[in-house]
Amino acid sequence: MFAGGIAKARRERATRITTYVVVGAAGIGLLLAADWPRVFEKLLNPEIAAAQFPEILTIAARNTLIFTALGFIGGFVIALTMALARISSVKAYRVFAGWYIEIFRGLPLLLTIILIGQGLPLAIPVFRGIPIFWRGVIALSVVTGAYMAETIRAGIEAVPPGQMEAGQSLGMTRPQTMRYIILPQAIRIIIPPLT
Repeated sequence: MFAGGIAKARRERATRITTYVVVGAAGIGLLLAADWPRVFEKLLNPEIAAAQFPEILTIAARNTLIFTALGFIGGFVIALTMALARISSVKAYRVFAGWYIEIFRGLPLLLTIILIGQGLPLAIPVFRGIPIFWRGVIALSVVTGAYMAETIRAGIEAVPPGQMEAGQSLGMTRPQTMRYIILPQAIRIIIPPLT
């Protein structure tokens, strides 16, 4: 049995070395086959960069701030809804929120942006009327909402369960207790992770 373990380790090492050699050879082959003058002309041309320099920074900075603000606001609304659905006593809400969170946390952001920005308008005609700017905001909000939902849910669950019981003992309904007692305490807890 000991000899079999050594043979297995040698096979694994040989496989690993072979993989490194093949990948390295392929990489070197790609580097040698590349059209370097064209790469420098199209991607690394200082004249093109100089012509775009002031505008590209100001436009990019402005758009980044706009998309960040709108994506955060939309994402927070979605996240709060999904976090409350995730801890709901209704099983259908919990299942839907769980699927939503797992799917959009698992998909890469770029893929989600492409699907919402280009895929939905191709598949569903109603989405063709939405400007591309708002499709981008929706995509960012959907993904942000999935990530923030888990943060908000954890913040809500971090509030001691006695707070819910105390609110209900005062005659408040469950939604009132959540709104006036639990959520204000949870917001204080979730501010650091959200930033």
